[in-house]
Amino acid sequence: MHQFARIAVIANPAARSGAGIDVAQRIVCELRSAMGADACDLFPTEYAQHAIDIVRTLHPTYRTVIAVGGDGTVHEVVNGLMARNETDRPRFGLIPFGSGNDYAATLGMSAKPDRALKQLLEFNITPADVGCVNGEYFAETLSFGLDAAIALDTVERRQRTGRTGTLLYLESAIAQLFGALRPFQFGADMTGFTGTADRWESLELSGTESANDVSARNNHPVVEVDVELEHANATDLMDAAEVVHDSASVAAPQRFSGETHLFAVQIGPTYGGGFKVCPSARIDDGLFDVCLATPPLSSLSATGILLLAKGGHHTRFRQIHLAQASGVHVRFESELPAQADGERIRGREFDIRMHKHALSVLTGRQA
Repeated sequence: MHQFARIAVIANPAARSGAGIDVAQRIVCELRSAMGADACDLFPTEYAQHAIDIVRTLHPTYRTVIAVGGDGTVHEVVNGLMARNETDRPRFGLIPFGSGNDYAATLGMSAKPDRALKQLLEFNITPADVGCVNGEYFAETLSFGLDAAIALDTVERRQRTGRTGTLLYLESAIAQLFGALRPFQFGADMTGFTGTADRWESLELSGTESANDVSARNNHPVVEVDVELEHANATDLMDAAEVVHDSASVAAPQRFSGETHLFAVQIGPTYGGGFKVCPSARIDDGLFDVCLATPPLSSLSATGILLLAKGGHHTRFRQIHLAQASGVHVRFESELPAQADGERIRGREFDIRMHKHALSVLTGRQA
């Protein structure tokens, strides 16, 4: 058990109507029983985004952070971890105790806290990617439009009623699908794009940016290499190859535009408490999985597709467009609902960047 070194347990006392603090205290007692009285400390959060401050300022002797809560707590802890220097970033473990627990499911963690703790003590570690949107980090999901409206409405209903779970999400979904379903205009640049051609060709391919445009947006200089092959020696060729290699990250992205009802950018496969919007997404491949749902889409057909998404069976419909990308830049004509790990974000233009293997996470699966 010494592999954990010192542990900081971050808990949301408000989780599940106040039961979160009781679970966290029980977890701390069990950790101290297994590893010693000085093995861990409990840090309850007291206000919104408090977990960010706690984790960001933890003493370097804490080498593991365990969150007790849901995706909102995960979001704050991950932002706190990413605020630390990479060499001083503790590993991350999770005891799920929220309403959706999508990131916990992605990590293979049991929904039962006692069982989840036993999984953590097995010390299975894997690298995990982290996304960043306009400077804010996210662990599992980022979405715009319909799915974001559903997610945010679910949060509001949960706060108002105290209810949780898939049924609450479906209730919010029905309200949005039959009361606010409308497409919106978007423009997106996707770096490292791969997608199914027969689906994406229905969207307008606006061409690609020039190297100068990409360089300006990413703060990279454009490098021109001028080598006369006839008179070049080995050193000249090696220097030129090194310059080209260093400039490879400036590859021009694919640019798309059109109408869509939702625009999801995933690290893990699910959102909304287990809806597999991007069934093939992995947290360690250095790629975003992107899902769009484009018109024509009636309220009734959208409801059917949503229900099929619970098992990841929605992908066969021609309105569903799936892709992978290493970076995404998306623009909307007007501000629309947007969320990162269930937390509201605002804006009309979003720069989405990948931080590959930024975290070391404890999982419920054998490596």
